[in-house]
Amino acid sequence: MANQSNLKPKAHQLTVDEARKGGKKSGAVRGFKAALKRHITENPNDVMEIIDNLFEAAKGGDIKALQIIIELSGESIKDKELAIHKQEVKVKEKHYENTDF
Repeated sequence: MANQSNLKPKAHQLTVDEARKGGKKSGAVRGFKAALKRHITENPNDVMEIIDNLFEAAKGGDIKALQIIIELSGESIKDKELAIHKQEVKVKEKHYENTDF
């Protein structure tokens, strides 16, 4: 039940300047993504070059490049983490099933 001790304070309200900066950044990112999609559809050979560069960067230890490759493959880092967590839970369950208390 809600009472004064467990209520959270109201979230931070953005100032007008902060909201304006956020809106401008959001518009710039949307524009960049749209331009990138147009470029990719017009120049499919560039896609393979980009993917090759991502693989080379990932081989060199670039974690961000590896994350992009995983996301491009249709999976996400969170999906991988969830799968690992589920495996760990199964192992623990089997361990406790075989343990007599």
